[in-house]
Amino acid sequence: MKQMRIPFLFLVMLMTSSLSAQTVVKPFGINICGAEFEEKTIPGVLGKDYIYPPDADIEYFYQQGMQLLTVPFKWERVQQTPGGPLDHANVDEMRRVIQYCSDRNIRVVLSMHNFGRYVIGNTEHIVGSPTIPRKMLGEFWSKLALEFKDLRNVFGYEIMTEPHDMGEYDWFTTAQTTINILRQVDKKAIIIISGDNYANAEKWRQYSDNLKNLVDPNG
Repeated sequence: MKQMRIPFLFLVMLMTSSLSAQTVVKPFGINICGAEFEEKTIPGVLGKDYIYPPDADIEYFYQQGMQLLTVPFKWERVQQTPGGPLDHANVDEMRRVIQYCSDRNIRVVLSMHNFGRYVIGNTEHIVGSPTIPRKMLGEFWSKLALEFKDLRNVFGYEIMTEPHDMGEYDWFTTAQTTINILRQVDKKAIIIISGDNYANAEKWRQYSDNLKNLVDPNG
């Protein structure tokens, strides 16, 4: 296996509140890259072009006190045919990461790094277009949730990072469609929605203010 270093680790702090007003939990965590590498090589070869976090890397950050791990991945690798079955090798690697984290009480977020697109050959297709209809994203997440929803440390799903230039296929409708389909399978996990225009904070009101109107059918 080609050894791959992970050069980019983005430290984040996520604060969540329990039902008790007196209790506040502040887990520290990281985005740990690898499974979204070599985005020009799609789908690529697992273990050569991209990897999932090795146990040793997870162990290192566990020893540093990290309690939350975000695992980025490329849609085309986990589902190599649009609308088709999930790829067992990629799902097994996700499961390995999640289980290793579970043994150490680390929570996991699965995060799709596709920017509102699915690549077929050398062509990007926007989610919502005739080739990649909106329901396809939701159905992907429902399949993935069926694999992992019963694992206690799956904190949530980031359904798409930094969508941009969606044109007529607006991100709000795609996000709501995905939420509706995903909630049919997993009614508990947190669903994380990225803002439009690369989640640009400076222009959030212009591109993403309508996301506050998204509805979780599970309340």
